[in-house]
Amino acid sequence: MKYQVLVPTHHKTIDECLDLTKKLKIAGNCLITNQVSEISEFVQSSTKILSINNIGVSNNRNNLLNYCEGDICICIDDDCPLVDNYEELINNAFKKYPDAEFILFNGIVTHENNRLIHNKKTKKVIRFKDVSYAGGPGLVFKKEAIKKYNLSYNTKVGFPNKIQIGEDSLFIKSIVDSKAEFIRSSDVLFVIQDDVDNSVYFKGVTEDFVISKGCIDKIVHPYLFWLLKYRYALKLKHWRNNKFSLRKLVTLLKEGSKLSKDII
Repeated sequence: MKYQVLVPTHHKTIDECLDLTKKLKIAGNCLITNQVSEISEFVQSSTKILSINNIGVSNNRNNLLNYCEGDICICIDDDCPLVDNYEELINNAFKKYPDAEFILFNGIVTHENNRLIHNKKTKKVIRFKDVSYAGGPGLVFKKEAIKKYNLSYNTKVGFPNKIQIGEDSLFIKSIVDSKAEFIRSSDVLFVIQDDVDNSVYFKGVTEDFVISKGCIDKIVHPYLFWLLKYRYALKLKHWRNNKFSLRKLVTLLKEGSKLSKDII
């Protein structure tokens, strides 16, 4: 089995991309898709860097799906170093679950007192609720499964769209909906080093951010959103120096929910 680590990034030089492989502790094959103004391809040893001039988070993640070459591919972000024994960890997981087509591994968030992303047991994923906490890093898949289930990221979602966030949630939901063999693992595969405040895509609890959250939450929880929007508003009320009132947050979440029909 050939493993390949997939990394989306943007506006980096070739040298910066090569340095990134060291920062992320990538020991084997790696594909980096780098969104810049000019198109090029660079290969050094086991690292391939594709510089592509399309714009958008979802487009870049689709670049990785389209150009990946590994039998088993490992998704991380450019701020998520892998653990030292990541290939061994993945190999053992597929030995235990040989029919698995997707495995979503656990991670550690360093800026939140090294908390685990989840404290759940390893199990087969049946419902989106089983993995609704997750983002893109830590998803490992057999390449053939992407074509088998015709999976891709929704290009109407994520920067620079009106709906700025949630492309990872919708992609993971599409895996669940496809009825693929999907495993949630409690094993830690990666570490998130950067805080969300350092992201070029996160500008705080703005109107667009709350509207985006309302849209995505309506899609992933279509029947419970009428109730969950109050829970989300309460959480946002005390998050990231939010300046909106509880009533305004609920209004913005409802506004976002009305946009969901244009996304799916």
